[in-house]
Amino acid sequence: MLESALNEEFSPGYRWGSDWLLIEHPDQHDFSSPTMPLREHFDNGFLDASNDELQQFINEEDSRTGATVMASSQQRESLSPYDGQAEVNPADQYTIGWICALPIELAAAVKMLDQEHQRLPLPSSDDNSYRFGCIGDHNIVIGCLPSGRTGLVSAFSVAVQMMSAFRQIRVGLMVGIGGGVPSEDNDIRLGDIVVSHPNGQHGGAAQYDFGKARPDAIFERTGSLNAPPNALLTALTDVRAAEEMDELKIVDYLSRLTDRLPPYAYPSKLTDCLFQPHYSHVGGRNCFGCDSENSVDREERNTKGPRIHYGTIASGNRVMKDAIERDKISQDLGGVLCFEMEAAGLMNNFPCLVIRGISDYSDSHKNDGWQRYAAATAAAFAKDLLYHLASTRINQIEPISQAMKQMASLLTRNFEMVERTNQEIGITSRREPDIWKSLQSVASCVIDIEPAIKEDVAKLVAFALQQYPIRRWGDTILALIATKLLDAKERWTDLQIKRLCACPTEDDLLIALDTIPESLEEAYHQALATIPSTLQERVRKILIWLASSFREVTSREIAAVVSFPFVDDVLKLCTSLLVTVIDGDTHETIKLAHFTVKEFLLVQQSYDESLYWYKFTAQLAHCCITDQIIHFVFPSSISFPRALRPYAEAFWLAHARQNDATTDWAETQLLIDCILKHDNILFKNWLRANHPAETCAQSPLYYASLLGLEVSFMNLWRELLPGGNENEILGSIVTTAARMGHVEIVRWLVGQSQDVTSYIDLPRIVECLRVNIHETLCDLLQKRPKISLSAGAIHAATKNTSGEVILGVLLDQELVTLAITEDIIEAAAHNHWNRKILDMLVWRRVREFPVTLRALLAVAKTSLLALEMLMDHRRDDIIFQAHDYSALALEQSVYTVQKLLSQGVKVLITPALIESMAGSPCGSEMLELLLDHCASAHSLSKREVYAVAACFDLKILIRLMAFQWDEDVNANDLSQCIAYSCYIEPPKRTKLSERAFDRFGRVHRDYRPTLRRPNPDAKNNALRLLLVKAGSALRFTKDFLRLVATRFDIETFVHVLDHFLTIFLPSVSVSTQSDYTSAVDDPDMVEPEGHAFKTHNLYVPVARPYQCQKAQCAELLSFEYFLDLLRHEREVHGMHGGPEEQLFWEQHQEGSRRGREFA
Repeated sequence: MLESALNEEFSPGYRWGSDWLLIEHPDQHDFSSPTMPLREHFDNGFLDASNDELQQFINEEDSRTGATVMASSQQRESLSPYDGQAEVNPADQYTIGWICALPIELAAAVKMLDQEHQRLPLPSSDDNSYRFGCIGDHNIVIGCLPSGRTGLVSAFSVAVQMMSAFRQIRVGLMVGIGGGVPSEDNDIRLGDIVVSHPNGQHGGAAQYDFGKARPDAIFERTGSLNAPPNALLTALTDVRAAEEMDELKIVDYLSRLTDRLPPYAYPSKLTDCLFQPHYSHVGGRNCFGCDSENSVDREERNTKGPRIHYGTIASGNRVMKDAIERDKISQDLGGVLCFEMEAAGLMNNFPCLVIRGISDYSDSHKNDGWQRYAAATAAAFAKDLLYHLASTRINQIEPISQAMKQMASLLTRNFEMVERTNQEIGITSRREPDIWKSLQSVASCVIDIEPAIKEDVAKLVAFALQQYPIRRWGDTILALIATKLLDAKERWTDLQIKRLCACPTEDDLLIALDTIPESLEEAYHQALATIPSTLQERVRKILIWLASSFREVTSREIAAVVSFPFVDDVLKLCTSLLVTVIDGDTHETIKLAHFTVKEFLLVQQSYDESLYWYKFTAQLAHCCITDQIIHFVFPSSISFPRALRPYAEAFWLAHARQNDATTDWAETQLLIDCILKHDNILFKNWLRANHPAETCAQSPLYYASLLGLEVSFMNLWRELLPGGNENEILGSIVTTAARMGHVEIVRWLVGQSQDVTSYIDLPRIVECLRVNIHETLCDLLQKRPKISLSAGAIHAATKNTSGEVILGVLLDQELVTLAITEDIIEAAAHNHWNRKILDMLVWRRVREFPVTLRALLAVAKTSLLALEMLMDHRRDDIIFQAHDYSALALEQSVYTVQKLLSQGVKVLITPALIESMAGSPCGSEMLELLLDHCASAHSLSKREVYAVAACFDLKILIRLMAFQWDEDVNANDLSQCIAYSCYIEPPKRTKLSERAFDRFGRVHRDYRPTLRRPNPDAKNNALRLLLVKAGSALRFTKDFLRLVATRFDIETFVHVLDHFLTIFLPSVSVSTQSDYTSAVDDPDMVEPEGHAFKTHNLYVPVARPYQCQKAQCAELLSFEYFLDLLRHEREVHGMHGGPEEQLFWEQHQEGSRRGREFA
């Protein structure tokens, strides 16, 4: 009973109530000592009912065998929490882990449960949100990825925490939506189900974006993902058999789900349209704007139910929205059924089956119209699968957590050690004196690992002596070798072992032992001395590339350097003492075997090439590489190998910038200058690809400053002829060099002009500068007259990720002057994604900030931290003027105003404020917000009341009239404003995107403000409240009555007439013209005529002339007003359309009807 209570699976002998649990047949159970888990499970209040209440319930039930009720809270409190049996962890009852990526997938999964369980307490370290329940015999825990976080890493994180919290999980399910890959072999439609299934090539899922990019522009995928557990594959066999026999219940499950969640039903209003791969989405939600002529003709299905497809699912870390790439990847992987983003993060660590409902076709027409139905179909299949999965088979599987236990234990010990010691450890393999000294200056303890290294060397020598190439020479020579090698460094010993292993005779071995070099440098020299003179030039070229390239080079690239058609020849040419191969299976990368090789090859000054042909300076190396690769970027008629072209296009400029103007560079420099000077189409193409903003043709001098080619710049500057626009040229060139961070060119140019700051474009520099920031700005501005930092420069800084650093240098070094104005504040607050500029200005210049409404709104819109800082220091200085309120009218976000008010800013409601906000799209929302938080400066005059009635939502006017009323308000004028009121409503969407425009370039109405009429109920309520407030001051003229009849509903018109008669009829007892004239002097008002009032076509006798003509109402007292008779006939006799229909009667244009009838 206790186990079933924990799982909420009660037999008929146990019954729940809102506050009680009834256990019948108590003789079968012993409750003298309730167990700890049950009491904790019920600790939320299920046992709080008193015994009297429970007894009353039992008495109301039919007479049964005696019942025992789990008793009151008093009994519960008297027991120790540790009394009774051993504790059972409720989390261990769950054996199936179900993971979803989206909230809609979670909703479908929860509604598929046969029974939903209560949530369990979780460890504080578990950030996941779980739902619990059961399907058949399986207890299931469902976890969903955090909102907005999809992908492999998020899925892996959820799975790891789930396995940690629920240690008995045996298998998992990854259930949700995916993008289908329709093909001739697989007729996949929206709403179909795709299930991961192993084939000869993949285990059911394949990660399509994991691998390596080869130099031949081919992406080689590596690695593999595990297949689903055998238990799930066995259940899948049963499912497929049931599918053949038409015994699956997926359609039934979908029907039950859609009864609970109607949005998850089949979207019959949408079209399942597959477009040609080359046809891109045009516009409109659900492809309403796309041309159906470009769709694929497919045979119609005879049923709307989903079909099931089994095969490979492609998983990756990006959303697939390209049909051409979709089909290409599918072909590369041997045919996939769908794309998704989570499975690759789970398969190797969380054994699971992937189930996907198809919501789109992984193309540009992707939308969310089918997502809910697709999530429902995937969940329905998962439920059917679990019914075919035997619980006995699941229990035989080892929990996933056990497989990870050993690794977790090791990691835990490491973390505990770090936390316990609170130490940071730095490790280096370099034991040079300068490194050793630097480590000693920052570390509290330096551990010398020299003894350990010597021990490792001894092991290395011992191992080498046991290998056949050395062991074959006998014990005497082995002892001699051991003596020579033991007392040496590891790298040197390794080289000598390789050298000795290559000796073919004993004499060669003895000579090698006698000539063992005493240092690494001598070893390298010996190795290079053996290279024939015919190959030395090529070997030197290879070594130059390996020592001086800006990235690791591949074997194909090195082969191209020396014009070898085959890569294997490169490896034969270079001794293993000098180079090493990474990823030897494919000969991908060649690099120097050790950092000491580079130190050995590079020299700082000239040397004797006849003795050391292999040595070179760094400058000479860059010159050789530049001379070689510049032909790959800007080739002549001679064809060059393609393998080096990617490296050449990426790094020729970096090598060319190393020019030190020595004679070695003379020929190469001439070639570079020639490329800049002449109208070289290849150079322009390269420039367009790498500097797309530089589209306009410029001078060679400009290009040299842009690319940072100092020597070329100096050569071209000398050729510059004096002209009238020297300052303009200088300003353009200095700006270009400064924004690119070319310090030497900037420094030289600044020395050529006395006032270079007059010509530079500082905002452009601030926007683009990202390297050498401090040096560039100081050289540019430090020795010149200070310039004022404009709002444009501040705005540019917000666009630059290094803008905060730039602004800090400008202010700290006092290179510019800065006056904090409203324009400066708005510029700093322009970029909502970069708040650092605004925060810096507030922190540095908070006392200089203007605290106008415009400035505060700009700060509140971007940075709450800056606003809080500003309010802390300047709250008492805030006083708004009338002209400030224009900024409020321009504000498009009510939330910004709300943040201001939450910080205690008081915005008084004044006439200027109302006038300013009358034309604002957010005016009504803001004014209502201000009424909630702020007081009025004084009672609103009639002008402001008219403005509120005419230009704002009428609920604001109703609120104002309810609390204050100005006697100067002309009620008739106000009624006119109410009748014709309209206000501007903000657009539904404020952030413009490509969806905001239709194919004709027009902005969609969702992105435009709308002129909105008020709600009819609000308009009617406003007029009725006006009647109450105005009283007799309201003049019932013919224009007023016509206005009410045409602009308000009939009920309001009736109410107005009732109000009119109520006010004026009791006050009139006159029978002569003179008596009435003394009371009413307005010719437009009603006029007396004997014992009745006449207002044009309306005639109302004074007595009770209105009698119902129905026989059953003969004894009923007649009515004083015709409107009462009208209401009586509608409500009692159902006339005039009855009480449910709108009132209608004829309006005669000529004459009038009198007596008991009405017009």
